[in-house]
Amino acid sequence: MPAIYFGKVAVATGAASGIGLGGAQRLASEGASVVLIDSRGDQVRQCTQGITLPGVAAIATEADVTWRGVTTLRAMFTRHWACRAA
Repeated sequence: MPAIYFGKVAVATGAASGIGLGGAQRLASEGASVVLIDSRGDQVRQCTQGITLPGVAAIATEADVTWRGVTTLRAMFTRHWACRAA
């Protein structure tokens, strides 16, 4: 499959299982680095171990996707990806 999303970062919510996890895996298979978010922290962190593709990063965080939660996550992602780009 071509790496059509190489160099892009995708954020998947509800990513500990089901559609959220499936979407993250699909985007990673197409070259995107992925951020997996779910309220089930241990489970979502385990999911990143299954995403091991060259040039693709996968990070996970436990979060509640509310306005406050999204604001906090945005700051975290900005710090994480800015460090990787430097």
